Amino acid sequence: MMKSNKRSIPARIKEALERSMADDVTLRAGAVASLRTMRDTPGVGIGVRQKIDHALVQALQMVGDYHGALELLDTLEPAKRPRDAIMRKYWRARSLERLGQFDEAVTAFEAVIPELREHAPDFYHFCLIEFGRAYAAAGRSKDAIEIYRESIAIFETLGDNEEHLQRARSGIGVQLLRSEDPAEVSEGEALLYETSDAKALVGDLEGLTNNFSTLSLHYADQGRWERAIAFARRDLKITRLIGDEHQLCATLGNLATIYIRTLQLSSARRCLDEAEAIGRRLDQNHTIQMVAGNRLAAQAAGREAGTRGMPVGEGAPCACGNGKTFKECCGRADFEPDTPLINFDETPNSEGLIFTNTHPLGSNRRVDMILSQEPKDRFSWTTIEGHDGWYSVSELPDVANYHLKAARNLATTAALTSRFDEPLAACVLSVCGAEAFINTLCFFIGDTARATGAHPTSVLGKAAALIGEPLAYQRGTELTLKWAAVAEALAGADWIEQSAWRAFTILVSTRNELVHFKAADFEQVSPAPKHAHEILRRLPSEIQLRAVPHSWPARLLTASFAQWCVGTVDCLIDSLKAGYAKASYHREVPPETDAPDR
Repeated sequence: MMKSNKRSIPARIKEALERSMADDVTLRAGAVASLRTMRDTPGVGIGVRQKIDHALVQALQMVGDYHGALELLDTLEPAKRPRDAIMRKYWRARSLERLGQFDEAVTAFEAVIPELREHAPDFYHFCLIEFGRAYAAAGRSKDAIEIYRESIAIFETLGDNEEHLQRARSGIGVQLLRSEDPAEVSEGEALLYETSDAKALVGDLEGLTNNFSTLSLHYADQGRWERAIAFARRDLKITRLIGDEHQLCATLGNLATIYIRTLQLSSARRCLDEAEAIGRRLDQNHTIQMVAGNRLAAQAAGREAGTRGMPVGEGAPCACGNGKTFKECCGRADFEPDTPLINFDETPNSEGLIFTNTHPLGSNRRVDMILSQEPKDRFSWTTIEGHDGWYSVSELPDVANYHLKAARNLATTAALTSRFDEPLAACVLSVCGAEAFINTLCFFIGDTARATGAHPTSVLGKAAALIGEPLAYQRGTELTLKWAAVAEALAGADWIEQSAWRAFTILVSTRNELVHFKAADFEQVSPAPKHAHEILRRLPSEIQLRAVPHSWPARLLTASFAQWCVGTVDCLIDSLKAGYAKASYHREVPPETDAPDR
């Protein structure tokens, strides 16, 4: 049994090491715990024990416990393989750099890099990125750029790792930000934005945090607080997901510094409290010192604000100096991002339709979208508004689609049963869909007319004038009147066949009778009256009624009725879309005011 367990350990080591590199705090912590357990397994040979130790050193670094990694390195027996001895030197240099011992880190890297080049050429160009980072931290910017360029040249030649290639390119961008030449600073910004996009595509979240942290500090130094906060909050979000607690402390410290300088002192204290708790748990003196320095700075900022009679917190004057409060200005960027990377085209059940508010004057494109004849199973419409370093996302649900989709499903189900509930629900939801559609269209007409400056004599301008204030029109105008007026304004008087329009008015009336049932008297059901109930007499003959001795709702609520309800509203909407498409004048734009779509 013991022999079998020994054979399984190398595979378990490999699995734990892979989990330690996942962008997931739980997986990384679990990997450390698993390796510690393996390390304490009785009967493990020296060679296997060293493999466990080496994996544990790397796992500790991945969770940000660089102090623990150094302590473990100090306790290891001499390495059995030359390459392992070299890697230990590299891990030591990397830990020293992360712990802020930059000069010692540079010395350690300078000693081990030639050995890596000779004995670990497959890993050498990866190590150069960490070496460049140490040079940069030690203030040797030119040396850092030279090292990064050497790394980039190897990565581009081998073409074997896009993630680390972008990290090396980011390293150069960081150094360019520190230049006194404005052109080089702009080049550095562009390079960091470019590599951020590339890192997002390959899923390099750790690389993204480095870029976001750098950009946050850069914009804070420029006094662009909105952009600085936006990048700091993104950095914090992703760092929490990854689980590198060393980086988390640095991120919290950076954000606390921004909060102090913008007089958000309570927010700064929360960041510092969290960083201090991590620093004490990991025994990181540099973190504890960072926290202590920031606490003093927060106290000083509070005293100065009190002396000057300035409020602190969200009501503080915005540090950008535009006269607004923090909450009204740069503080708008101070929110927890929903997700670090948003790709609307991959959002489940979403069409991914984005309005960028860039349509030219006179464009009817938003109205064209809702009246498009292309079939759409749309979840919502989405708008994105760009700000300084962040964007706000707003959503308008396609409730008409919700109602009609549900009604179609119920009509299909009704054909398989003899119950009343599916046909009743299909009827109600069909009319709800018709109302939601025309109400949404009214909103788009008003919103588009305002956004594009629609000319009063254009079709859009006339429709907007008819509607007036969209919400009041939606609430205060009867359903069939809304449909008749708005559809005619957009598609002309002959937009729908009279039989189809009559079917819709009958449907609305029938829905109203079912929903707002008015009890006037008992209805005779036996013996069966010679003439059907008035409501049933109005219905088209295609609807199959139940031949039962019951009142009119029981006879009416059939699968045939459900299918007619859905078909009537589908015909209504399709008629408007087709009429809109055929009406050539809806595209006319007064030349003296509006520009055509391109």
